[in-house]
Amino acid sequence: MYQPVYRLLIQTSFVFFVLTFVPALLSIPVRAAASGENQDISQEIWRIDTRTAGTKHSEEKSLQHMRFFRWQNGYWKPSDAAAFLETQNPKLPLIVFVPGWRSPTDQTTETGFHLVRKLGAEKACRIVFWDWLSEPVFIRPRIDIQHKIPVAAGNGEMLNTFVRKMPPGSKVCLFGFSFGCRIIGHACESLTQDNMPKDMRLHLVLAAAAIDQYGLAAGHRQENIPQIAEKTFISYNSQDRALRWYCAVYRGHTRVQALGRTGPPWQMIAPEFRERIEAVNLFPYIGREHRTTVHIDSPAFKNRISRYFFFE
Repeated sequence: MYQPVYRLLIQTSFVFFVLTFVPALLSIPVRAAASGENQDISQEIWRIDTRTAGTKHSEEKSLQHMRFFRWQNGYWKPSDAAAFLETQNPKLPLIVFVPGWRSPTDQTTETGFHLVRKLGAEKACRIVFWDWLSEPVFIRPRIDIQHKIPVAAGNGEMLNTFVRKMPPGSKVCLFGFSFGCRIIGHACESLTQDNMPKDMRLHLVLAAAAIDQYGLAAGHRQENIPQIAEKTFISYNSQDRALRWYCAVYRGHTRVQALGRTGPPWQMIAPEFRERIEAVNLFPYIGREHRTTVHIDSPAFKNRISRYFFFE
């Protein structure tokens, strides 16, 4: 019989919802595609899902609402914040990878394992994939990007809470790509020297950062970044095809460009903090590409992994 168009659309939408969202909501263990799961990986790997955490909780409840998973035998095994914090070794570098926009769980996992393989099996560390609500909610990219601004701010507060729970003397490297750098930026806004764990060493790696070009300058929103970080590495691309449209982050007309396209504003950063920052234009290596794996694979990035990720 003839099936009405509206019924067909409803059925199609339901199938799409089931295939896309139900596995994440039920926390079904995800097997990493092309993750090199048959290779010997010495790193301890975790994933933190912040989708159900919200932003209105106290510090303790914020951690309780985050969903922790540990990678074991090719699957994500559910865990919790207490298990993570109880086993945190301050002598072992902790790397937190914060992906960019449009990076659902499977892509975050795949990209994260790509990074793990680049670290080298002989490098011992604990690495966390920060799995935030980065997948599109709205069809129109401009509207969805604007929707992600408060989401990034909320995740920044959660990341700040997470880092402040680290034991004294911890070595923490926050690695963000594109919109993920906004989350790190928000975390650093309130992660001042007074709030940081005692004797904690903090490194930042900001790749194709989707934050304002003057964000690190004195008097601007992320001015704390050069101050609280022991070292900061910024990989930018002067011809980045995606960050060319960074102005879409703001409503109305604006000429503000992204830090990930212009590089840091050296003349507006205090001289005592400039020596803590290293910036490299990756355009000669990667062209106009805007992908995490391309940044990771570039020679300029690979040559600096040990220095920033492993505090060498």
